[in-house]
Amino acid sequence: MMKLTTISRLTLLFHLVTCDPQQHPLLPPLPTLRNATFSNASSIATVISAASSPLPNWKYLYQFREAYPEEHHACLQKSITQILSKNHSYIQVIEAPEESNLTVVAVAVWTPKWNSPSQSRSHTLLGLMAETCTHADLNITRALDWIPKAAALEHTYIDHAFGPKQLYLDTLCAHPSYQLRGAGTCLVNMGIEIGNSGGVNVTLLAAPTAEGFYLKRGFREARNVSIEALDGWRFGWNVMAYDFTGA
Repeated sequence: MMKLTTISRLTLLFHLVTCDPQQHPLLPPLPTLRNATFSNASSIATVISAASSPLPNWKYLYQFREAYPEEHHACLQKSITQILSKNHSYIQVIEAPEESNLTVVAVAVWTPKWNSPSQSRSHTLLGLMAETCTHADLNITRALDWIPKAAALEHTYIDHAFGPKQLYLDTLCAHPSYQLRGAGTCLVNMGIEIGNSGGVNVTLLAAPTAEGFYLKRGFREARNVSIEALDGWRFGWNVMAYDFTGA
């Protein structure tokens, strides 16, 4: 049985840290990585929306986001608030520099699989679908088809393949204005450090355009997976892992 007391101390608390400027050149002063707070929810929604909008699966699901930008932001913000109010996933952020009108510039959503019941899938931004939203930005037919397929894919190729001894990176986003400046690397490296300290694998589903980024961080490719969606769409990812358990 896993020694959860050690892992809890290392992972669930997610202590305040500052990135090494030699490894993560961002903007002065040194970027601070910390746990997200409820007051960050709006900025986190802004970062996720801005970073994800060019992605094919985001365009597919949030088909009407440009027609309903306020609803799109509000629903993301409420879903993020729900994540923060639960104990299944944890959100870490990189603080914005003082001159920014954001409070954070990058975000990572981590799911410790030993702490996450199987019925609580970590694609929470879509899966939670805040009840107080009209979801006018969302293609509901596509979403209802997508959610069980995404849950089954994660259960088979993440949960079952790697077991409970893993820290799963559900979401990694950096605001376009701060991409390629070390924020995402800082967040990922923190997860790797936690995995190493706790003896758990770090896992994720990488979009094709992001595979190189994770390979450079030391992740290995496990297998390619895909979802056959509606309207002739097909979406693929690479299951990737940073192994600390020999799995």
